Order: sequence, then structure tokens, then C-alpha cells
Amino acid sequence: MIRMPRFYGADKVAHILMYVCLAFALAMENSIVKFSYRFSLVFIMPIIYGGLIEILQEYCFPPRTGDWFDWIADILGVALGCLLATKLCSIRVIRMIFRR
Repeated sequence: MIRMPRFYGADKVAHILMYVCLAFALAMENSIVKFSYRFSLVFIMPIIYGGLIEILQEYCFPPRTGDWFDWIADILGVALGCLLATKLCSIRVIRMIFRR
């Protein structure tokens, strides 16, 4: 088995990257339709989802533990994903690609 090099906070980086991808995909899909009307779907729901996962890990899966800092990393990932999608949607070429 190959061991990956680890560093302090590697799991937090993984949380951030996973939620950047999730929020980016939701924001890009919903940017075609009015983004402001879909705020709860794009921003609030992934944050609630991350919190629920941490609660389930703490109480339903004994070897796993819930961590506040994991949830904070999830929230940061959602914010970065939404910000990245918003910036990309402002670029004219991207808007032309995603136009329906």
C-alpha cells in the first residue's frame, strides 16, 4: 500500500476542495437562472449538508468523530466555490458557453 505524504491540516484542505467543487457546480448551474433567487440552494444548503455530515459522524459512526473545524472548512469551501463561479460567470466567454 502506498502511503500519501500528510501534513498538518491535510484533512481540512480536502474538506475545502470538496466543498469548492460542490458549490462551484451548484453555482454554475444556477447562474444560468437568476442566481439571487437560488441563494439558499447554492450557499445555505451545502453548509447545512456539511453540518449534518459532521453530526452524523459524531453520533452514528462510532470510529468517526465530528469536528467543528471540518465544518468551518466546509463553509470556507462553499464561499470560495460561489466566489469562483461568480467571477467566472462575469467573463463573457464563459457566459456564452453556458447560455442555453
